[in-house]
Amino acid sequence: HLRLKYRKGKKYAKSAEQFINRLATKSSWTGNVYYLSCEGEERRSVGEWLTERLAAYKQSD
Repeated sequence: HLRLKYRKGKKYAKSAEQFINRLATKSSWTGNVYYLSCEGEERRSVGEWLTERLAAYKQSD
C-alpha cells in the first residue's frame, strides 16, 4: 500500500521525512492513522516506526 502511495504521491514528498509526514502516516480518504503490530512489541503508529527506522538508517551510514 505504501508503494502505491509513494508512486501516486511522490510529487508531494521530496524527501523521506516528507513522505513519512505527508503520505505514509494516515489514510488520505478517512484520515485514520496507520498502525502496525510487530511480534513481541506493542501496536504503534506507522509514522513513529518509520521515523525511528529512518533515524537508525541515517546513523548507520
